[in-house]
Order: sequence, then structure tokens, then C-alpha cells
Amino acid sequence: MRSSVCVFLAFLLLCASFFCVHAGAADPWTEDAPAGQVLYRQSFADVSDYAKSGLVTGTSTAEAAEIGIRDGALQVRSVDGGRAYTLLPTVTRGTSYTVEFSFRFTESGRVGGTLSFLLTCRGEEPTNITSLVIRGNGTVDDFSEPDDDLARAIKGGYWVDVAIPVEDGALHRMTMTVQSTGTSYELERASVLVLTPGSMGFSFRNTCAAISDIWLVNGVDYSEKTGDTTSYIVDREASGDKEQKTPAKTPEPAPPKPADPAPPVPERSPNTRDHLPGYGMVAALSVTSACALGCGFSVRRHRV
Repeated sequence: MRSSVCVFLAFLLLCASFFCVHAGAADPWTEDAPAGQVLYRQSFADVSDYAKSGLVTGTSTAEAAEIGIRDGALQVRSVDGGRAYTLLPTVTRGTSYTVEFSFRFTESGRVGGTLSFLLTCRGEEPTNITSLVIRGNGTVDDFSEPDDDLARAIKGGYWVDVAIPVEDGALHRMTMTVQSTGTSYELERASVLVLTPGSMGFSFRNTCAAISDIWLVNGVDYSEKTGDTTSYIVDREASGDKEQKTPAKTPEPAPPKPADPAPPVPERSPNTRDHLPGYGMVAALSVTSACALGCGFSVRRHRV
């Protein structure tokens, strides 16, 4: 009788453990936040020094590469065959989000150069990179051939706005808008790209480029951005004030603020509803094992 009770209790505890594993696998705010909710924004017009921007240089960046902030933009020069990496702060996001940034190639003639957005990567080097590659000749790897006007704008060093919508963890399209004309072009990917959780950033190779503004927005196909649009880092020196910087305000309602930019980008991916269910599984198995041992001891005492 006592052994039957123990087995029944073990079953109940096992069910409770699995319930906790799956119940903890979602971030409620990412499910409830509206499309268009700003999760992160950085305008480099608000920052006077790259060291204060919250971005981190990848450790595998070529020694000759140059990364700095000038004229209200992040300026990168990497022309010796190596790459320059700059990684964004870790930001909590769900599986549907949109990345936006503005860029221009600042040195003509380098049609073989590339500016890549790191859709996902790991570590400080970084490694395990999946990227969207924009080339100096006006094309985008694995996407449809761009319109001639768009290609000329990219090659000519004009400012171009990029929007990369990720829907349910998958990427299949993007939008590029030439700022000087306001004309937008949608490019389709040759095949759907499924992304794994990870950090984000930029990579530059054999090129000189500038980035003026970066956004990470909840959801896709929103008509407007909502919440706090203040830069993640606002360095008051950029506006002539002697005060060093002020943190970004918290939107109402708001997701958790991005992690402190001071430490290097962590090895783990951003908190994107992947709460490592393996740990929950270990806990469940541990509970079950303990109960099974208890049952064994109980039965043994009963027989004695």
C-alpha cells in the first residue's frame, strides 16, 4: 500500500515538474506587447564616443580596422582583407521582430566590399554567424536582384534605410528605402531562413561604411513605432553638455531594459523565450529519481 502511494506521489511530482518547464518557456511581455513597440534604439547623433555607445568590438576584428563615431554616425573602415565586428547590447525579444538601420558606403570604388547585419551570432569573437550581406555593388546575398535605381544608390554612397522583418523566427523578405528619393523596394529571399536565438551586430569587410540609426522593434508590419524612442545611450557631450550620459527611459508599458552595456556580449543568446528547458528536464528527472528511491526503501522496509 505504501509503495502504491509513493508511486502515485512520484507521478504527481513529475507532472508538476513538466508543467513548470513548459509554463516557464515564454516571456509574457513579448506575447502581449503590441507590434511597433520599440525594444531598442540607438542614434549615433546622441553619442560622442564609440566607447560610450553600448556596442562592443568583436575580438576577431582585424587590427588595422577603425571603428568610431563621427558626424552623427558610426564610421567603420576595414580594407585590409580582415573583418571588423561591432556587437549590439543584449536585448530581450520574442520570435517576431523587425531590425531597422540606416547605412551608406562612404568610399567609392570598393564594389567587392560588404556590410553585413549579423542576424544571430555567439560570443565575443563572434562565432556561429548567420548574416544578411549587403555588397558594395548594390546587391544583397540570397535576395532578389535589386532595382537599378536602388543598386545605383547603394553603389553611389547614398543613405539607405533597411528594414528586416523576422516573423515567427523566419526571414523571407526585407525592405530598402533610398532616403534621397523616399522610394522603397522590397526584396524577396530565395528561400526562407530560419533563425536560432543569438546576439546581433554588424560585420564589415573590404569597405568603408557609416550607420546612423539602429532600431529593434517588436512584431512586423506595424504602421508606427510606439513606446520610448529615446536612444539606449544618450551621451550629453554630444549636445555640448558636460554630463557624461543618461540611461534610456523605460516605456509604459515596457519590456525589460536591455542589459548593461558595460560587460562584453555574453556567450548566451538574448532572452527570447528559450529558458533552457533542459534544466527543467533535469529537475523533473531528479524529482522522479528521488521518489523512486523513496519507494524502493519503503517497499524494502515493508518486506522486512
